[in-house]
Amino acid sequence: MAIELSKESQLLLEIQRLSNVISGGLTRRNIKEYRNTYVINIQDSLDATYPTLIPFNILSDMTNMVSVKVSFWILPYRAYPAAGIYQETNSPSIRFSVSRDNGLTYGNIVGTYTESKSNIEITSLVDTIGSKIIKFESTVRARIAVQVEIKLDVLK
Repeated sequence: MAIELSKESQLLLEIQRLSNVISGGLTRRNIKEYRNTYVINIQDSLDATYPTLIPFNILSDMTNMVSVKVSFWILPYRAYPAAGIYQETNSPSIRFSVSRDNGLTYGNIVGTYTESKSNIEITSLVDTIGSKIIKFESTVRARIAVQVEIKLDVLK
């Protein structure tokens, strides 16, 4: 169903369209920097021996780190043997740390959690360009779904 606009609304829209054409519209060539948001999603198993690693890269064109937030969900451990799906529910303690140098060293533990957590702010831990890794560790077998949300400003 089409919406009919008044003559005044049509005229205002046309003026805005012409203004966008004259000024070049919202394009890369007429802005000096723009906000870049990207999300990393990973789901994997982990235990006391095998951590889950989430590698990502902060762009070299970054001019301002706006925010980096981590959310995770603790799920039952799951394996896929040849005969069908095996699942066990445990009560893990999950902790994570961040490497600012592509896994060569890790900083202090950000926190230890026994339940899923959303929007943990880690901006100050990854505020430089280059390769980073978040390492999740668990006391027992579990599965984890992780989402890392990165917002930064970059040059055009």
